[in-house]
Amino acid sequence: MLIAVFGDAHIGAGVDDDIKDALQQIHDQLLARNPRPDLIIVTGDLFDGQTTPVQRQLAAEYLNRLSRLCPVGIIKGNHDPEHENELFGMLRTEIRYFPEYACFSCGENVAHILPWINRGAWIAAHPELSVEESAKSLGALAADFLRVRVAMFPELKHYLFGHLTVDGARAENHQPLIGEGVTIGPHDLLEIFHGGVLGHIHLQQIITNPSYPGRSMVYPGSIAAMNYGETSNLHAYAILDTDSGAIDICNLQCPRRLIYDALWDGSLTLDMGEETLESISNDYIKVRIVLQEGYRPEDARKAVRERIPQCRELKIEMQLRPKEQVRAPEVSRSAKASDKMIGYWKATGTTPDEPKRQRMLDKVNYLEELWNQRA
Repeated sequence: MLIAVFGDAHIGAGVDDDIKDALQQIHDQLLARNPRPDLIIVTGDLFDGQTTPVQRQLAAEYLNRLSRLCPVGIIKGNHDPEHENELFGMLRTEIRYFPEYACFSCGENVAHILPWINRGAWIAAHPELSVEESAKSLGALAADFLRVRVAMFPELKHYLFGHLTVDGARAENHQPLIGEGVTIGPHDLLEIFHGGVLGHIHLQQIITNPSYPGRSMVYPGSIAAMNYGETSNLHAYAILDTDSGAIDICNLQCPRRLIYDALWDGSLTLDMGEETLESISNDYIKVRIVLQEGYRPEDARKAVRERIPQCRELKIEMQLRPKEQVRAPEVSRSAKASDKMIGYWKATGTTPDEPKRQRMLDKVNYLEELWNQRA
């Protein structure tokens, strides 16, 4: 049995056009595949919080297309809204939503579904737990629960699909991922399961353990770049063969979201490394310019646009750098926020023209008054 798996679409996070392109690629590749998958599983975070009718329609359109290829299962992620009755009323009957743990046969094997869940919800869903058991970490509780379910059918192969963290997995910046929800050690998972495909972490990675050769837990990564400055441009879905246990990662063609730092002091200093104008022509670019005091922002923006004449979208951010270090005792000594702002303007020579100056002072005074009322 072949199971296609993807997750972390985050519809509503501001990159919906790229998500549409990625979903279309997944559909077209699965349609052309021979043999086609027998099941598609979405490993959570289909949405990025509360949705609009347009976003729900986008999800329904592509899920319905995929369900014409084979049945689709959707696992609840931590960003998915609690109730989307309007969405699921638009979906075909070949689509099933999994807000809670489930397992089902897949050929001669068993698929286990583990949605995102917090500690309180887990304990509430399992009132049979003893006081001692309830004191365990959420990851230990989940591992014990899964181990018992797998032991019921020891002669079969078991695979895990879920929205969770494997201990030791790396986040998008390659740092250890820390957060709420289920975190299970790789030793436990690979001892229990023959393999699995997971969502929640956007950085593509394969987790193995030498004690269990041939077994792996795979994060294919998000299906599109979500943030500027992402450290990897590997976005994919996976195909798991339940008979052999093989997991193939199928990378998608996605635009990148790149960040460059620049300096404008009458001439532009902008290092793009090994990138060329051709290589970034289909990417989103953000340039953060440090503007030397005394030079015009519009000249800096013009220079950047001339340096990067073509890309999918160009964003430019400005930051003023004074020629000399700011020394303003009145800034640190002032009690009122508006006086601090006036002191900063005086020290840096950046006092706005009227009426903008007064509008900014009025806004600061209003916010300070609100803060004092709360305090």
